[in-house]
Amino acid sequence: MGSGLGIDSRDIGVGELVEHFSSGKFSGIVDQSELYQLCTKSEIDTIADEIGRIQADFRYAARNYFHIVSKDGVDVNFHLWESQEIILDNLLRMKESGRSQKAYILKARQLGASILIEALGAWQCCFFANKSGLVVSVDRKHAAYTFKYLQGIYKNLPTFLRPYHSTFKIEEGLVFDTPFGENNIEKPGLNSSIELQWANRKSGVGHGMRLTFAHLTEISTYRNLDEIVEEDLKHALVQSPDTIAVLESTPRGAGTPSHSLWNRIIDLGDDSDWCAIYIPWHFEKTRILAPSKGWRPDSSSIAMRETTEDSWAKCSNRLCGRCQERTVKGIDHSLYKCKFCGIGTMGPIRLSDFQLNWYEHQRKNSKDVRKLHQELSSTATEAFITSGEPVFPDVAQDFVNYCVRKPIAMGFFDEVGKFHGVTKSGACCIEGCLAEHDYDDKSLWVWEFPKVQSTYYVSVDVSQGLGGDHDYSVVWVNRTDRNASMDVQVASFRSNRIDPIDLAIVARRIGMWYNEAEIAVERTGLGASCVDHLRVSLQYPNLYRQKSDNKMTLSHRVGWETSHVTKPKLVVQGIRWLKAKRWIVRDERFAHEMTTFQRESDDSLKKMGSAKSFFDDLIMCGLICTYCAHENDFDDDLGFIPIKQLTLESAPWVMECFACQFKWPAENPKEFGGGCPKCGNLRVGGTSNVNPLVVTAESLTKEMFDDYDFDEKSEKDYSMY
Repeated sequence: MGSGLGIDSRDIGVGELVEHFSSGKFSGIVDQSELYQLCTKSEIDTIADEIGRIQADFRYAARNYFHIVSKDGVDVNFHLWESQEIILDNLLRMKESGRSQKAYILKARQLGASILIEALGAWQCCFFANKSGLVVSVDRKHAAYTFKYLQGIYKNLPTFLRPYHSTFKIEEGLVFDTPFGENNIEKPGLNSSIELQWANRKSGVGHGMRLTFAHLTEISTYRNLDEIVEEDLKHALVQSPDTIAVLESTPRGAGTPSHSLWNRIIDLGDDSDWCAIYIPWHFEKTRILAPSKGWRPDSSSIAMRETTEDSWAKCSNRLCGRCQERTVKGIDHSLYKCKFCGIGTMGPIRLSDFQLNWYEHQRKNSKDVRKLHQELSSTATEAFITSGEPVFPDVAQDFVNYCVRKPIAMGFFDEVGKFHGVTKSGACCIEGCLAEHDYDDKSLWVWEFPKVQSTYYVSVDVSQGLGGDHDYSVVWVNRTDRNASMDVQVASFRSNRIDPIDLAIVARRIGMWYNEAEIAVERTGLGASCVDHLRVSLQYPNLYRQKSDNKMTLSHRVGWETSHVTKPKLVVQGIRWLKAKRWIVRDERFAHEMTTFQRESDDSLKKMGSAKSFFDDLIMCGLICTYCAHENDFDDDLGFIPIKQLTLESAPWVMECFACQFKWPAENPKEFGGGCPKCGNLRVGGTSNVNPLVVTAESLTKEMFDDYDFDEKSEKDYSMY
């Protein structure tokens, strides 16, 4: 947590203004009406101009007039910290788009979210008329603690800015209006107020109120969260860009109402009324520890550093230094100049050795590392702790969290079967397409465009397409290696608004796009109509067929069937491939589903699936894709598909990425037409363990990617987009 810049760190002229209205003829005046009576017309105009500046810019009001108590117990002006700037930027972005400023903030501890939101409430109700606010906490004690923020800001305002208040008690809230029985002409009030309530009381939250501000703290502890958000607040909040409503909490267990709400907001994306804002632990600048001599970050710390670089960006201008999520609406902002100052450039945030050493120290001293992730998380996914018996072990979940990446394009197929997707540059991937795709369908996420030399496998999981809280239809695409070296997810389609027949059309287009890949459709239930439409009407030429009973030939039955017998096989293989780091999953929604994918008992996989109100569609579709692609490798004696345990010493080839220096074993260098399995860069090379012939990036590029035009003299990545 930052410590501010000191009591006098205000804009030029503000200190003189405050001094003027607190000395001379105004000395000792604490009543606003009495002060105004002593003012000349020029002084009244000066106050009005200052109030106008305060109303126009919250940041101006905060750094010049709002006092808070720092972590060191010092009274300081409120200069926003990096974490608070990120929250405010997201709120203002919603306001600029004409929407109410409604956000769900998920955060690590001590990042100043509560102070910022209370300051926004004070700003709105102290300087604007006819505003009505509500602060909700889990119980009366915590509500009183939050109320102190409001009291401190109000009481430290200079007299010429401090509005009248008729009450300032926790039972009645903070009311900025003329006290009852007094002259409202001499003492005009704002008719604004902030009320305090607690969530776990019997009566409804915000009932009968017309709210322009709401702050709900620690919502993960609310017993009736869905009722409060979907019923009470929904009808109480005024639909206006000036309305501010914030749900805020540290995460608790997975499978909880707060976790379900977070996932719903993420799934809806731009269609959600609420904006999901996640703030990780490293934005608290005091979380550093000097490493000892010879210290090196361990593998978990290195993975955290790389994940942070992929997720966050910061302005290079020291006078600015603003931070933001690196990818917003599919656009990678690390490619552009800073939008805040227009001078610096945005670059990935790299955690220092001091920060990594601090976190390693916390991890080593934690009895339960999962609890540490809950309080000091680095990603939203790892923050939610599985409350039931998890199916996927920690090592598998950690590997998926490490591998997930933002897609390079998100979009849809047009009527003639061409994929239109917004790339990280913000443009459509179709050359010459000038259409604005901001509000078009983005159900298909792509991490790797099709390569001529690569082999792909597609799986399909079918739902009714009813929308709302119903199941999703999913199409999953892996780049596969038949030699059991490594599979990499390259695309996924996910929607709960598409029926089985239209899904078959989408699946066919995806399959044809990815080199006429074999498609395995889950035919149980509604899947039968989807696979039959693919086979009969669309005449897709490469559909999965199950093994016959003798396991030696393929049957005539098209499609995969998940049952109490086959489901454990899917899960066991998926876990083994993730633990062996042979399956690279890119979709962060898969990681979310892993946290709520549970089983009833520790020794059984027969009854397993998502927790109530959660989904497992991506998990099941991904497992089907990986299993069916390698089903012919299944060993009936062993009861599973054996994984060829290649090592850097035993593998025929050792591959290396020239961008991130990652090394991995391989059967054949041509298997990696999609580039590095870690960062996706196409500049890879290999060395033969049998014949030490060095294969350079240039020679591999010529042989493997001759269908693309690359500038081989350029030092830039050989990425298509």
